Amino acid sequence: MTRTLFVSLGLALLSTSLAEAKTMSPAAVATVGQHKLLTDADGQSLYTFDKDQPGKSECTLLCALAWPPFEAPAGAKASGPWSIVTRPTGVTQWGL
Repeated sequence: MTRTLFVSLGLALLSTSLAEAKTMSPAAVATVGQHKLLTDADGQSLYTFDKDQPGKSECTLLCALAWPPFEAPAGAKASGPWSIVTRPTGVTQWGL
């Protein structure tokens, strides 16, 4: 399975300032060495799955075990580049 880091895509989509991105986005920008990447609140790198479709995650079963979805809390609202995707299990996750 091909997985792509959110680095370039995420930074391009989050065109607001770093301070605004942290307050408006469920993700944060972390600097690792000379690289910037998007992370969740626990500092885990966020990835995309090349087979995902808008509004639908194709990463299920073993894929989701290896790369857990970036779950959205109950009542979360889509904002900026982020959308809410409902997984086949009924769990919601953040998506692009």
